[in-house]
Amino acid sequence: MHPHSSTGTSGSDPELMAYHEAGHVVVGWIRGFRIKEVCAGHVEFEKNEVHALLEKLHEHGRLCLPEEYQREVRPVIRAYCEMLQAGYVAMHIHRPELSLKECVQLSGAEDNVTQQHLGALIEEDPSRRVEWFLGIYRSVNRILSQSDIWCAVEALARRLQESSSIAGEEVEVIINGNRKRS
Repeated sequence: MHPHSSTGTSGSDPELMAYHEAGHVVVGWIRGFRIKEVCAGHVEFEKNEVHALLEKLHEHGRLCLPEEYQREVRPVIRAYCEMLQAGYVAMHIHRPELSLKECVQLSGAEDNVTQQHLGALIEEDPSRRVEWFLGIYRSVNRILSQSDIWCAVEALARRLQESSSIAGEEVEVIINGNRKRS
């Protein structure tokens, strides 16, 4: 399993794509994921415990989380799902006329499919899984609605529209600089 990438993001609207990737990056950074590089339609995070967990599960050919791992892994998977969902939420905040469903459709299915698989690891009961995802959405929406965080998303989205690639060090400078100024 490779670091997160969202290659399905709509290339027909570079501005919307930039907000999608900026949402992933800023929430991912807040949740402790370190960014290696951001390019058009692709974010590469440094490998962490989520990737190690996914590799382990894929090695065993199953998407089933042994009960003894539930407690320690649940917050890690939640943080990863928040990072994934942040792309859609950032698009929706930037263009409120688009529904969240339209944002998911414009982004491609990769992030959504990954979230569904991870959600199934956490909650076997589909109704509880829906509640779990709603909690993630609320959390991401609260994070991105904070003015200092949204300033960082906007600054990063502008920079993504100017450059074909941004290194992780520059991303951190943009996020830290804009969070302090707002």
